[in-house]
Amino acid sequence: MMIDKKKQGAANREWGKMAEDIAAEYLLTNGYIIRERNWRIGNRIEIDIIAEKDGIIVFVEVKARKGDFQSPEETVDSPKRKKMIQGGDIYLRGLPHLFPYRLDIITVTGTPESHEIKHLEDAFLPPLTRVFEILNAAAGFGFSSHSHTGAMVPVFAIGEGAERFSPLSDNTEIPRRILSIALGISVEDVPL
Repeated sequence: MMIDKKKQGAANREWGKMAEDIAAEYLLTNGYIIRERNWRIGNRIEIDIIAEKDGIIVFVEVKARKGDFQSPEETVDSPKRKKMIQGGDIYLRGLPHLFPYRLDIITVTGTPESHEIKHLEDAFLPPLTRVFEILNAAAGFGFSSHSHTGAMVPVFAIGEGAERFSPLSDNTEIPRRILSIALGISVEDVPL
């Protein structure tokens, strides 16, 4: 029996569209607000769903599968990830203020009548250098010379002394804050 590739392609596209509808309904049911569907930049970049929950913008790639042959993170290849990051960056720059964000994958496996949904939050991260660029540009901080960078960097601190760090710190200030915790003295008392 010969498979008609045009009919198969049309059926796959239709299942993909249904999977996006299922994923959007899943997000709504779980307290998300749908900000955009099939958000495009030209014909190169498309983000299936842009949602928001608890003040976090969520960029979602939806994958429809008839069988569970791959894990969700394996279904989105490097070029697609790069396009999602680029699209997300452009989308975020168009907003009136900064939002935390994440990149998720939702797979819908099965058929329209009987399917399983897997939601992988924070499925992948943009390159760290891009995070620094975005933060520095958005905050208006940072400078660089041939041998030194005075850029602001994100700091994630937990445990004793975490309150001495702000989420965005000058990279020259971080060693002083660490020393102040280790020596049990105030930041101002740490010698330069």
